[in-house]
Amino acid sequence: MQPEFMSSKLKAKKNGEAVRYQLVGAIFHLGRTVQKGHYTCCTRDCNGKWEYYDDKNHHPISLQNVLARPEVYVLIYEQIRV
Repeated sequence: MQPEFMSSKLKAKKNGEAVRYQLVGAIFHLGRTVQKGHYTCCTRDCNGKWEYYDDKNHHPISLQNVLARPEVYVLIYEQIRV
């Protein structure tokens, strides 16, 4: 995550190094308003593989395809322990 997107609290230093984060999930919204439409998501498992979920269906997806989706609604990050 680029520092310009972080709050001042997240920019805090830990042992002299910047705190790092990695993308672990993304929520997407398809529709014209938040009241109408459809939500889907992608998550990263502990082995680094990405999976796309749409109701009862799911299938593998590449990180490139996750990042290429224009309907992103929420990005979920976790702190990387160094």
